[in-house]
Parts: sequence; C-alpha cells; structure tokens
Amino acid sequence: MPRNLLPERNFHPASSDISYYCYTPCEEGTIVCIYTNPIGAALDDPNAEVGPPQGTLADTIPAGVILQAFVEYDNTRYSRDMSDFEVMMVGNKAAVYHHGWCVTRCIDPAADPVLSNKPAYYNMNGYFTTVAGSPCVGTFQSERDANGFARVYVEIPAYGRQDS
Repeated sequence: MPRNLLPERNFHPASSDISYYCYTPCEEGTIVCIYTNPIGAALDDPNAEVGPPQGTLADTIPAGVILQAFVEYDNTRYSRDMSDFEVMMVGNKAAVYHHGWCVTRCIDPAADPVLSNKPAYYNMNGYFTTVAGSPCVGTFQSERDANGFARVYVEIPAYGRQDS
C-alpha cells in the first residue's frame, strides 16, 4: 500500500486526538469528519465516530487529518502484524490531529495547480482542495512535488474539544 502521508509531519502532541472510533474505510492523510457524537469526551464512547465526509460539505464538521489508513478485511483470513501500526481495521480508535502541518498527496486533482498560500478545503473523499464548499481546514504551504506531495498547514477550529 503506497503511503499518502510522509513521516515528516509536525504537530504538537496536544493537537492529536484519540477520542473517536472509525467504522468506515478511509485513507491516511485525509480529512475525517465527526458523525454522531460531536463531543467525543469519553474515550470509550462508541458513538464518538469519525469518517469521510457525508451529506453536504457545508454541513460537515471536520475533526482532523487521520494518521492511519482504515480498511476492511475478512478477519478469518487476516493475521495482524503488530509491527505495522499504520493500517487499522475499521472499528478501532482513530488517531487524528487538528493543528500542525503535514506532507500529503491526498490532494484533489481538480485543485488549482498553484497551491502555495491558498486556503485548504476538502472534498467528499476527504482530499484537500482549493475549491471552496467545505469549512476551511488550513493553508497550502508548498506546491506539489514530482510525486504529488504538498505541505499543508492544518488548523481546524475546536468543536467540543477540551482544549478549546
């Protein structure tokens, strides 16, 4: 599985959040949105769920950038490699961060070819884009490189988090 999020990411540990579960497959490095319980205060609340955007983009509540890829596997044919923590099965805790920068290639192909210093939004796949329609989640800090990666400064407003 090719990596969508380079390890050269910089965020403060207080900017990461493990208050949510992910029950829907999604790619690492994409924006996930809050589904059912917008607070997610209890760490073991199964109703505190994130996943790819649903409904209309304008009504979604972004939670952050997901740090692992969540996939569906047939559990009867899968043995988990505990040394590879980047791929998680759906139904597990999701690590998301909401403040800092990352280098990702999860950028909408329809985005403006010139990215630097433009506001970052997201599309229905959770990919970053320059096309408005969703809440703003940050700013592009670089252009795409030869492999399609670009640096994005992520700053998602706190919604029901303890740090707000």
